[in-house]
Amino acid sequence: AIDDMYTDFQQGVLQETNRPLDFAIDGEGFFTIQLPGGDHAYTRDGSFRLNANGELTTKEGYLVLSDNGNSIPLGTEDITADEYGGIRLPDGQYFNLGIVTFADDQNLHRLGDNIYTIEGGQPLVGGAYALKQGFLEGSNVNPLEELVKMIEITRSFESNQRAIQSMDETLGKAVNEVGRL
Repeated sequence: AIDDMYTDFQQGVLQETNRPLDFAIDGEGFFTIQLPGGDHAYTRDGSFRLNANGELTTKEGYLVLSDNGNSIPLGTEDITADEYGGIRLPDGQYFNLGIVTFADDQNLHRLGDNIYTIEGGQPLVGGAYALKQGFLEGSNVNPLEELVKMIEITRSFESNQRAIQSMDETLGKAVNEVGRL
């Protein structure tokens, strides 16, 4: 039997970019974005841009939403962000990013490009996190650990293959020798 699909949402390594529109969530949470059809989706990829209207968007062009579900009209990259998910403009305007968590992350449905939708649940207000401006979250995969797992699986497969070949030879001899008697 094949195991269920499981997505590991553990924290990845934070990498400094020094770009003012790059954000990483250190801890639990997802940024809320709006898909072209108006549906909400969620991502941990904080590599954001400004669109032609000066609104904060993902690199794919999806609007990044505030905590009240509206777009975030920054108009400038000259911003400062606090660890609570707030963005302050030079003129004093303040926007809270819509950072949410979920009771069970495994209810998220992957759309691709680090974007998820929720199935069978509602987002909760952001949990234990700190927003880091000028950082992006890297992969949470440990290449050395995964290489060791691949070697273990390959050895197990080869061992099982040898056992099956041995049983096949034994059955082949039994069928051929019983047939001669």
